[in-house]
Amino acid sequence: MSQLLELRLELLRRERDWRRIFIEKDIPFLMSFMVAIDSRTGDTFTFEHLREPLEEGEVWLDADGITLRCAGWDGPANSRGGKKDWRWQRYIVDRIVSTRRRIDLKGRQIGDTWINLGVDVAEALLKPGADSLIYRQKEADAIDNIRRWWILYGSLPTWILERVPSGKKVGPVTVSKPDRGDRPGRDGVSLKFANNAFSDILPMTSAGSSGHGRSTRKIMLDEAAHIESLLDIRAAVEPAAGELGDIAMISTAHGRSNPDTGEGNEFHRVWVDEESGYDRIFLPYNLHPDRDEWWYDHAEEVRSLPMWKRQEQFPRKWQEAFALSDRVFFDEDSLTWYLEHIEQPLYRFEFRSEEFSFRIKKAVKSRNGHMKMFRLPRSDRKYAIMGDPASGHGRDKSAAYVIDLTTSELCVEYHAKLGEDEFAEDLYWLGKWYNTALIGVETQGGHGTATVIALRDGAEARPPYPKLYKHRNEARRDHPDSNTFGMPMDPKNRNVIVNGIEAWVRERALPFITEDLYYEMTEFVRHDHGTSPRARDGSHDDLVMSCAGVLDLFRRFGQTLGRAHKVKPRDQEPRRERDVPEKFDEARYAKSAPH
Repeated sequence: MSQLLELRLELLRRERDWRRIFIEKDIPFLMSFMVAIDSRTGDTFTFEHLREPLEEGEVWLDADGITLRCAGWDGPANSRGGKKDWRWQRYIVDRIVSTRRRIDLKGRQIGDTWINLGVDVAEALLKPGADSLIYRQKEADAIDNIRRWWILYGSLPTWILERVPSGKKVGPVTVSKPDRGDRPGRDGVSLKFANNAFSDILPMTSAGSSGHGRSTRKIMLDEAAHIESLLDIRAAVEPAAGELGDIAMISTAHGRSNPDTGEGNEFHRVWVDEESGYDRIFLPYNLHPDRDEWWYDHAEEVRSLPMWKRQEQFPRKWQEAFALSDRVFFDEDSLTWYLEHIEQPLYRFEFRSEEFSFRIKKAVKSRNGHMKMFRLPRSDRKYAIMGDPASGHGRDKSAAYVIDLTTSELCVEYHAKLGEDEFAEDLYWLGKWYNTALIGVETQGGHGTATVIALRDGAEARPPYPKLYKHRNEARRDHPDSNTFGMPMDPKNRNVIVNGIEAWVRERALPFITEDLYYEMTEFVRHDHGTSPRARDGSHDDLVMSCAGVLDLFRRFGQTLGRAHKVKPRDQEPRRERDVPEKFDEARYAKSAPH
């Protein structure tokens, strides 16, 4: 009697679970019945941890909106007393189900590919008659992924596979390919449903024409950074997927792209393009429950790799994943250290005219502002600003930093594509806000002159800026001051300031750096010909050179490192004959805070 009761209860449970799978279309729940084998260890693993929804505090995105964190992520590995688990993978499943275009940057061997394959198995059963394409660079690797798919499919209970709805019918799924007893090969897997619909799951190669001309439910580009024809494949499969189809690019990092030409690694190009339409997520190495900092420092599979390859395969932050080359100018250990000392801005802002006065501008928070706030101005501090103007054409941008001359903290980061007149206007109001900061402007090959003139003479009802930097030639014994304003970027002076910022980074003297500055530092490399060091071909060093310049101003005028010479602001020189515009309220702007 008890056995009969147990049988009836089991049948009721199966009916309840069947409805949850096929009526409610609960993909994580269906995946929780799958079982697979870890090819490295031979251990069996399941997806039972995916069954229930996440609770608050289990998983979240870091402040950058990209990096996935989970409870205990920064604690010890489980083998050393930690309490990590794999529950973060439920977030990945929910994201796959809700997002049609995804790009995943990951550390090695954390299960992201298995999760994507598991979702694909579930969707193949819940959406009969739709195909999926699984890409790898080599055919053998693509077939290996198909065989992983096959393992997950074959692990599902018979009671699920015998009653699969398709159209108006419910019946068993039969396997058309491969033949019984065989493992899938280059022909992939083909499933036949009760309504005679077929779903094909096919391994695809890196051939540029691969995927042309067929509609598909799902496209998975595994280790996409290693697929040489990724751009051509994307051109083929984007129309095939359409608006309803699903495209996922999953990969460890493998090189970078050239932002000017679009050449180079296509995976990196899409990753750094915030307007690509792809939802980005970074899965660091320590999401694995058996990994922590101790493991990173002692595991042979990590230690045996050179630093740049280690960061590529087991990244802690996404910036280091796109590995440093051996030609990077800055000290690699220090750049790694600064990865833990990147600050996120308090907010973005821009300057806007007052409602009833175009002559006065105030700082206003703006989601799309081209200035990032890190430290607000203090009335008891002195500040300096270094601006590196761009032409406003092409891809180069104007850049500037505000530095606290007491603490050496970078207070504001400025990076925008605009003309020199607009750049000068922003520098003017930025300088006024920061207690009439000393402003230096880089001048080279004609660039910067228009910015200097706009600040020196005033423009658009602004009076002349009273505190502009004049360069002093420290290589000469008499230390002559230049007759012109600005910081000339001739080879001699460039060498001084570039070696200066290298020392700051190597000695880890900057309290923190910004995310964009870190990225440019990793692209600042030695060259065999021409100006060196400079940005990698196709990359930019606007922020690096601006930061180098502002650190040189700190060397000269900062309170903690001593001064090379005392600043002689223009308000100590004979003033030009020019009237200050009526109602110009300078005191109001010196200390006003954005709201």
